[in-house]
Amino acid sequence: GTALVARIILSLPCLLVVVFIVQLGKSTGHYSTLTQEVIYILTIGMLFQLLTSPFQSGFQAAERMKYNSLSDVISKGIVSFLSVGFVLAHQDIITVVLVSAGASFVVMLLNLYWWRRVGSVSFRMDWKLMRLLVVGGLPFFATGIFLTIYLYIDSLMLSFMSPLQVVGWYGAPTKLFSTLLFLPVIFSTALFPALTRAFKRNPREMVGMARKSFNVLTALSLPMAVGGMLLSSQI
Repeated sequence: GTALVARIILSLPCLLVVVFIVQLGKSTGHYSTLTQEVIYILTIGMLFQLLTSPFQSGFQAAERMKYNSLSDVISKGIVSFLSVGFVLAHQDIITVVLVSAGASFVVMLLNLYWWRRVGSVSFRMDWKLMRLLVVGGLPFFATGIFLTIYLYIDSLMLSFMSPLQVVGWYGAPTKLFSTLLFLPVIFSTALFPALTRAFKRNPREMVGMARKSFNVLTALSLPMAVGGMLLSSQI
C-alpha cells in the first residue's frame, strides 16, 4: 500500500513533464490535436502500469511468477489481437491506443484480484517506510530512467525534427526489439529471487548461478539477434 501511494505521488511530476512536452509540441506546430490525444491516452495507460508494478514485485518476491507471466500474456494478447482487428477494420489510431490503455487497466485489476491470495492492500501514508522504499530503490530508479531515455529519446527527438510518418517508421523496429525482450524479462524475473536466496547461503554460489545465467541468455539471444538482421528485409 505504501508503494502504491509513493508511486502516485512520484507520478505527478512525470505528468507535468508530459503536459509540458505536449504543449511545447503544440506551440511549435509539431503535434496535431490527434497526436496530443494519443499521448494523453497512452499516459493514462502508463499510470495503470505504474500501479500494477508493486503487485508484480510482490509476486516476484514471493516467487509466484505465474501471475506476472499471466499479466504479460493477457496484456500482449489483448493488444495484439484487438489492435490487429481494429486496423484491419480501418479504425482510427485513437481506437488502437484505447485498446492499449484498456489492456493496462484490465491487468491492473487482475493483479489486485490475484493479490488477495497473498495478502490485503491498504493505502498507508507511512512516510518512514515510503522514504525507505524510495531511497532503497534509487539504484533501480536510475537504471529505469537511463533505460527509458535510451529507448525513447530517439522518438521524442524525431517528433520535433521530422514528419510524424518518420516517427512511425522508427517505432516499428523499436517495438519489435522491445517485444523480443520477453525472453530475458521472463528469465530475470524468475532468477532474481533465486540469486538473493543463493547469496544468503553462499556468495560464491550466487556468482556461479549468475555466470551460468549470463551464458544461457547469451546463447539464446545471439540466434535471435542474427536472425533479426538476416531476415530484416523480409520482416
